[in-house]
Amino acid sequence: MLQILNSENELQIQAKQYSGITI
Repeated sequence: MLQILNSENELQIQAKQYSGITI
């Protein structure tokens, strides 16, 4: 379960970075 949470956090961080670049 920890791995799943970590992967979700990483995805959220990447999404924020991408959204910051695109927007």
